[in-house]
Amino acid sequence: MGDVAWDAGRPLSFPDLPGSREGTHWGPNALQAHGIIRDAYYQASQLLRQEDGDPPRLRIHSDQLHHKIAPLLEVLGHEVQSITWTMTSAHALGKLIRELEDAASAAEGRSEGSASSPEPVGNTQLIHEQIMADQQRHIRHEPIDVPNISTPFQSIEGEEVFNLALKELRDLGIIPNGYGVGQSEWVNGSYPEIEIIKVGHGGKEYHVDLPFVIWWPRAVAWAQGLDVMTRICMVENGEL
Repeated sequence: MGDVAWDAGRPLSFPDLPGSREGTHWGPNALQAHGIIRDAYYQASQLLRQEDGDPPRLRIHSDQLHHKIAPLLEVLGHEVQSITWTMTSAHALGKLIRELEDAASAAEGRSEGSASSPEPVGNTQLIHEQIMADQQRHIRHEPIDVPNISTPFQSIEGEEVFNLALKELRDLGIIPNGYGVGQSEWVNGSYPEIEIIKVGHGGKEYHVDLPFVIWWPRAVAWAQGLDVMTRICMVENGEL
């Protein structure tokens, strides 16, 4: 992984791809994913170095790393096929998230105490467990009941038609119109990879990255499912 500087058990920069210093050639998707993770890691690390940490901004970076960067790291881990690199990277990301939460809590005047870092897990399927282990002590809410599971369809046949139609739609790669995910519906010809969130009474704006490689496929899957479900429900209700 090359020489990496460490800060209190966490690397100051995100680890290089394995062999990248020895001339290994990675595909464009792996390089793009690594670049997104590296930049997000760097920005969050720089934020921690500021003396006047802003709690909402710290938490936005923490949430971005947890919910957007961690899934991207999981995908990249499958591409890299190096358990050592993947787990080292997951451990570094988890510690950075925890430091952001600690800094936000300290800025808000709350003392969180100390906690030992969990040992790195040994399988790429457990990246989220690694992150969650680092974050467990920040979860304060009471457990909630699991919502009731119900189907929007009026019959078993309707649900079966839904499953078959959705599979065919995905196999054919059809993207329904009207949901903002088809290329013809993108503003200025590009899919939006940044979402603006307003925080506080003053409405201060923060930009949250939405990497295309993660969020567009999910948006397409959502649009396909919603479109098929809506059409079948309309047929069952006599509206089509």
